[in-house]
Amino acid sequence: MLTGLTEPPEVCAASFSPIFCYSGAGIYQFPVPFAIPAWLYAIGFLTLSFFGMASNNKGNIGHDAHLGGAIIGMLIAALLHPELARATGRFSSSC
Repeated sequence: MLTGLTEPPEVCAASFSPIFCYSGAGIYQFPVPFAIPAWLYAIGFLTLSFFGMASNNKGNIGHDAHLGGAIIGMLIAALLHPELARATGRFSSSC
């Protein structure tokens, strides 16, 4: 059994703060050969984390830690740039 091959919560926090700031950006996820919209990636990631937590963390993955890191990343971005948290539609400011 391999352990330690998943990303730590800090990486989730670092990847979700730009998603919060640049929701219209694209994210390349191997092996998908095209960019996934950042907002769609965030929804998919959070959904998979919730389902992973509901299945009692099968596969030795800390879904709750990944979810917590993603939420902390978005909260830090919101605290550092509150104008983005209040904005509606596409975010026009940059972090």
